[in-house]
Amino acid sequence: MHGSEGEVGVVTLLSTLTIQLSLFDWTRYENPTPLA
Repeated sequence: MHGSEGEVGVVTLLSTLTIQLSLFDWTRYENPTPLA
C-alpha cells in the first residue's frame, strides 16, 4: 500500500508539472512579446 501511495504521488506531481508547462507554453505562444 505504501509503495502504491508513493507512485500515485509521483504521478500526480508529474501531471501537475506537465499541466503547468502546457499552460506556460500556451500563454507564451498566445503572447510572444512581453507586455511590459
